Amino acid sequence: MQRVSWWMIIVGGAVISGSILWYLTVTNQGAEQPTHTVTTGPVTETVSVSGFVEADNEVELAFPQSGRVTDMYVEQGDLVQAGELLGTIANSGLAAARQAAAANVTQAEAARDELQNGQTSEEAAVTEATVAKARAAWEQTNATELQKVEQARIALFSTGLTARSDDNEDEATPPTITGSYTCTEEGNYTLEAYRSSTDSGYSVRYSGLETGTIPLTTSQPTTLGDCGLSLEFTAGDQYNNSKWTITIPNPDNSSYAALLSAYELAQDQAEQNIQAAKDALTLAEATASRETAAPRVEALLAANAAVSAAQAELSRLDAQLQNYAIYAPFTGTVTDVLLSPGEVARTTPAVTLLANDTFTLVARVPEIDITRIATGQTVTAHFDANPEEPQTGTITFIAPRATEIDGVGYFETNIELATTTNWLRAGLNADVEITISELTDSLRVPKRFVYTAADGTPYVYQAGPEPTQTPITITAEGNNGYVAITGLADGDVLTLPNDN
Repeated sequence: MQRVSWWMIIVGGAVISGSILWYLTVTNQGAEQPTHTVTTGPVTETVSVSGFVEADNEVELAFPQSGRVTDMYVEQGDLVQAGELLGTIANSGLAAARQAAAANVTQAEAARDELQNGQTSEEAAVTEATVAKARAAWEQTNATELQKVEQARIALFSTGLTARSDDNEDEATPPTITGSYTCTEEGNYTLEAYRSSTDSGYSVRYSGLETGTIPLTTSQPTTLGDCGLSLEFTAGDQYNNSKWTITIPNPDNSSYAALLSAYELAQDQAEQNIQAAKDALTLAEATASRETAAPRVEALLAANAAVSAAQAELSRLDAQLQNYAIYAPFTGTVTDVLLSPGEVARTTPAVTLLANDTFTLVARVPEIDITRIATGQTVTAHFDANPEEPQTGTITFIAPRATEIDGVGYFETNIELATTTNWLRAGLNADVEITISELTDSLRVPKRFVYTAADGTPYVYQAGPEPTQTPITITAEGNNGYVAITGLADGDVLTLPNDN
């Protein structure tokens, strides 16, 4: 009974194994083969390493000799300029004089630069606006005053005009004169009525200031010439050979004297006001010319002499302070102040200064990749402090000797960043990608479709009823999963055999 049980177990296992093998065979035969169509696209090869930021200038500054510290003029975090006094020992009075001399140099240089550079764009705009305003005021005054004169003249020439008869026995009513005389010439109109074929039976011939003929009408005013006056006659009168004279202006008018005085006053005021506006414009233009003119040679010489004198005094005081002071060798940030007033300064550092405008990204390239990099290659750096703003740069130097870290040789590689952002600091870490080669439009295939023959020749399988093994040449290997190749055509279809 025990033998039968073992026999049944063996037979059952064989059946199960056969079933599994049959299922896998059928499933594999029915599976669709992976394919890929050959296309063109980018293939980029990079080397990924780590890096850190170094300041190009960082120094520890000590006093030239031992002595008691009298003043430290900076604190940690202060931004200082090249040549700025940082601290003194033993002689605070000399340091104060030096600070005053430095201020005098700045003031003298600023005065000279202002003289050389002339107006700023803002000052030039103000000057131009002042001239434009004065010109507009002159033009407005000219127009307004001339209009006042013209109005006074029209009032004088048009008020109280009458037609006087040359015949005291003429019983015809003289015409009434209406309108405003707009012409500028003074003189007389002579009017002479005569019979005609008009509706009234009369016409008027006029001469003097203007010459012409008009119909004599009694129903409405009739225009006299082109100077704005009209004549209105009385119905029913007889105008046989009637003659009248109109004098412009009319000296017999009761308002004549007042109107003449107003006209002359308007002329005088117009002349004065227009001249005043013209003088204001002339002054504005002269001021603008002076402010925009190049400086005189004498003024420049005097300004340069003032700068030289201030610089000489500063140099004299600097020479006296050489053994008693620390100066900033470059523009940067004070990272540490190690001494305070009252302490004794030795030859040890008193101030640490870091340049904050120039940095170098240093990458550590392992020896396995060193033959693939070269100066001039482009770099993309992703900083831990700000991963959202990758920075670009260029390799400028590769150390000729390796530095061993944990038993592995690394070559320090200097990278010059394209821009220096305001958040960049010495000591920041970054992931660095060095672009070894970059093809933007190359025939490419995925790496997983490429095989290698025994002799090292790469090949692929082209799709078809039976996959065809086709040798290719790899021109570049990218880090994006593709290799650039030759030996195929755009549009060829590749496949992966079942046994691969």
